[in-house]
Amino acid sequence: MALEELTHDLLVRVLAGAGGAGVARAAAACKRLAAAATELAAAPLLCSAMSTLAVLGDAVRDATLRALEGSWGGGVDFALLLIAGYARPKKYRASEGPVEVLAELLGRDVPVVGAACAGLMGVAPGGPAEVDPQAARALGRRAAQHGVAVPTRGVAVLLGRLPKNCTARAFASHTWVRGARAGMALGLGPPAARVGARAASARRLPTAVSAPPAQPPRGDGGDGGAWPFDDEGAAGRVRAAEPRLCLLLHRANDDALDDAVEWFRERHPALQVVGGLSSGAGDLLFAPGGPAAADAPRAGGAPVFAGLLLCSTDACAAPQPAGAGAAAGPSAAEADAPECGGPLRVATMSARGLATRPGADLFAGVRARVVHEPGQDLVLEIAAGRGALTLIDLHSSIIAEIMMHGVEPCVALWCCPAGEEPAPFTGEQEAFVVFVGGPSMDGGTGPLRLGIEDVLAGGCVPEPEPGGTLCLQVVAYSAAASAAAVASGLSRLRAQLLPAGRAEGRLADCYAAAAAAALAAGARSGTAAVVAFSCTGRGQALYCEDGSAATSFGAVTEAKIIDQAFSQAAPFVGAYVDGELGPALRALHLGGAADPPEVQGYTSMFGGWAFEPA
Repeated sequence: MALEELTHDLLVRVLAGAGGAGVARAAAACKRLAAAATELAAAPLLCSAMSTLAVLGDAVRDATLRALEGSWGGGVDFALLLIAGYARPKKYRASEGPVEVLAELLGRDVPVVGAACAGLMGVAPGGPAEVDPQAARALGRRAAQHGVAVPTRGVAVLLGRLPKNCTARAFASHTWVRGARAGMALGLGPPAARVGARAASARRLPTAVSAPPAQPPRGDGGDGGAWPFDDEGAAGRVRAAEPRLCLLLHRANDDALDDAVEWFRERHPALQVVGGLSSGAGDLLFAPGGPAAADAPRAGGAPVFAGLLLCSTDACAAPQPAGAGAAAGPSAAEADAPECGGPLRVATMSARGLATRPGADLFAGVRARVVHEPGQDLVLEIAAGRGALTLIDLHSSIIAEIMMHGVEPCVALWCCPAGEEPAPFTGEQEAFVVFVGGPSMDGGTGPLRLGIEDVLAGGCVPEPEPGGTLCLQVVAYSAAASAAAVASGLSRLRAQLLPAGRAEGRLADCYAAAAAAALAAGARSGTAAVVAFSCTGRGQALYCEDGSAATSFGAVTEAKIIDQAFSQAAPFVGAYVDGELGPALRALHLGGAADPPEVQGYTSMFGGWAFEPA
């Protein structure tokens, strides 16, 4: 069949699976193919890839070019860049640095935000892959000795072209500012050197493309700027664009991160925030993008804050703060997320995964309280319960946890309702959960005293209802429980981003073809994307808990869980960080959009967004 006999729609569908480079070559062949390529280039699309090449610049090029095989050559509105395992070069920001390599490939007007971290997640030619934060340590070395391939370095990129009513705004600051002025420290607003915004095309949010006129310094070294969506400062210029999702990276200062989160929550309660404290080399990577990027002066050193705002002109109801009902356990997906129709949906999720160890004793009918003792902060005091198990048994269980696993023991106390038989802790009960120090007990009768090192959940020991039972059990982080929590949370995240029955759009077949082209190139492409921030203590240190590195290292990874949850049709990247920012966990299991963002530990945080297909 001759080219002239093919309809325009059929040409578009055929061209959609040619990859970014193939679309560009076809566009130069004839006017009809050029018209088909132009239509594809205008459509929004997201893509990602990961490379483990030994040379940093080569890895950035490889990952970027493979990611673009899942695109249609229509330009990029933002880039997320994660790096792990390379020697920390001063040239991260030099002419041959990773940001400059991206600028050569994508153009200097594309905003770039990223970090050099201890480990990362992404999609390599062999499928979902990770640079584990423990890869260079004992567990990784043992796996390598058994012939298990363990990547020790890598680069992951996520590229996005947004719908017509959305925009991406990159921001950064080189100055620490605490307290009420945390928002100024983010550098959101003037000067243009520290804020980049790029609409997906010239017709999109024209007021958001250019930074507002520069304002006088506000006493913070010139890095300050007015929040561009507030009534203060540069108000009105981008009032139509509502910030919906913030990806926020900080350099190892959780107090400043807490201040920034509080600043966001006060001014934009509907804004969902995920991110973390940088790890590894610790450098944050940033290029402002936008029309003024080529002429903007460059600040020395790495930023202390960097992030990306995804904004939309569509209204979105603010999620309600978690109340007493939310603490009882995770709600349904529909109750978790605000109603966000239109071209941009956003959702966030957090997961942990605590469970009892096999064979752990369940202590029912105990009495417990939190007391202050001289010279100590807080002490959990436990009196004897009913049944065959005694305080001596509990004392022995806690000592065994310390001796066998070398970790601070964690205990959970929860109430079993009247008339029900006490059952083991599952992570979904409303519970008081604390890390405790070594136990002490006067004689053999008690009470047993445990110094409280950290509170994971609950504000106090729960009080049983009449006829109810207070239960206690030693719990621990579990590979199975963590994998189940992450998979469950990602299933809910997918339901929020890609709800059943949503319109597929005229280019549905084209998106499927682009996804197939990306899959063949060792990349991912689609209309939804996910960014993960996981604790550096997780990874294979958690999921390879049996220590049999020869058979299980890498068998379970969060990269694989993400890819499976979205059926290989959603681009994603992830970073291992030293403090995770995202929805507060409910019942130690999951958190969602209705839960306020907090800096937490030993968790996995996920932020996602999706748009209706064109």
